[in-house]
Amino acid sequence: MSGDTPGGGKTVFLTRTAAAIASAFLGRPGELEPDIEMDSLRHQAGTLPIPIVLEATRVASQASLDVTSLLDAISDEMSAAGKHRPTHSEIRRGLKNGRYVLLIDALDEIPESARRTQVLDLLKGVAGAAVFPKTRIVLTTRSARYTGGLKFGPELEIVEVAPLSSDQVMQLCENWARHRGRDRSYVEALMAAVSGLGNQIDSTTEDQALTENPLMLTAICMVFERYRNLPDDRGRLCELLIDDLCRSRNSEDIGRGWKLDDATKKDLLQRIALAMQEEGAQTWPVSRAIEISTTLISSTDKFISFAPKSM
Repeated sequence: MSGDTPGGGKTVFLTRTAAAIASAFLGRPGELEPDIEMDSLRHQAGTLPIPIVLEATRVASQASLDVTSLLDAISDEMSAAGKHRPTHSEIRRGLKNGRYVLLIDALDEIPESARRTQVLDLLKGVAGAAVFPKTRIVLTTRSARYTGGLKFGPELEIVEVAPLSSDQVMQLCENWARHRGRDRSYVEALMAAVSGLGNQIDSTTEDQALTENPLMLTAICMVFERYRNLPDDRGRLCELLIDDLCRSRNSEDIGRGWKLDDATKKDLLQRIALAMQEEGAQTWPVSRAIEISTTLISSTDKFISFAPKSM
């Protein structure tokens, strides 16, 4: 399953699918996602498959990329709750019998293109008839615009993530207002502001993603909550959002004696964005962000120290 923009709902889709299957296991089918046809997921024994959600980066982090490394990742995930750690033979048997559905998230977040291709080839091998033909796999990724010319077929069918419809935009705004305890007039004002923003920005696919993308629409609601209106361009919207996030998040470590102020947080975000731009990267290893953060925090003129004086 692919989509161009981050925040389009791919990860939420996987986690809600897993939760919906788990809910059906507990005798509450349709409670979360009534549109999922659970009967089509049942294997020959008549039971539902066990959903297993894995990040593609976790699979890529294994020393070698083969079926054994995938079994290791599955075993790690299944034993994360501290229960019985299944053996490779148990997992193999379950995969052969279609006992699991593998939900692999964010192939595009694997930074190295060669490693990304290796992970895809591994999953295609698992999905093909030769290894575990009864096992279903759902893999999410951003489109070829970000990942290059990866070949998914014929083992994997490509499904594009659709943008939010006007009804879904309205529903998200209403849910936001209800969560915030706002009245109907607030909902109407929010919807008018969202519609106005969409009309004022050029109707290109990229710009329309502002209101048709769940993550960006949530950001728009956050800005409206604070200012009760919206700017008429993407740049100003992002500026207000970053300002709000920097003000609303507490960034400090009392034990180590440091605290980032709002200006330094913005500086940190700009440094990371610039480094990504210079490298031409759409995704970045967390270790690189930590490296820049550590450099900034350790610089005495770039943070506010509040370490207590010795008694």
